[in-house]
Amino acid sequence: MTEKKNKVYWVEGVTTNEVENSLNDSRFNYLRTRKARRALVVLFVVLLGLSVGTGFVSTDVGNYLLLASVAGMILVYIMLRTSIRQIADAPDELIDERQQRIRDNAYLVSYRILAAGLSVPLVALLLWAEWSDWNVEAFTDTSLTGIVLAYMFLITTLPSAVIAWGEKGE
Repeated sequence: MTEKKNKVYWVEGVTTNEVENSLNDSRFNYLRTRKARRALVVLFVVLLGLSVGTGFVSTDVGNYLLLASVAGMILVYIMLRTSIRQIADAPDELIDERQQRIRDNAYLVSYRILAAGLSVPLVALLLWAEWSDWNVEAFTDTSLTGIVLAYMFLITTLPSAVIAWGEKGE
């Protein structure tokens, strides 16, 4: 029985060829330095902040800023994945034990950040709503859209960002 050459890993969102090509690729070595990786992480955080902040400006301007920040986050996400050779998304069978430890640690740190990042603001929001005359209509559809999109991108990008921030360049 022959093994499938380009297996698709649906849960991870990658294929065998995609990961193997990334592990052997030298075209994007300029993205694989510590300085470049950290610059990408900082840029991603700025774009997240911009996405969240779009709800607090006028509707038309906010919509354009939201569109620009989402496009920027997509680009930075792709660049971050490239800079770490897609280790954060690779299945166990395509990477070595060292890379597995790096990936697993990145997910541990990422979800600790997400837990704190979600829990602290929610508790603060609940306390603020309880102790003030808060009007639920204070959040518009645009501001909620920016916040939700920023959080979705944070969830998908954070493991790659943790690896990019913590690992030395090649």
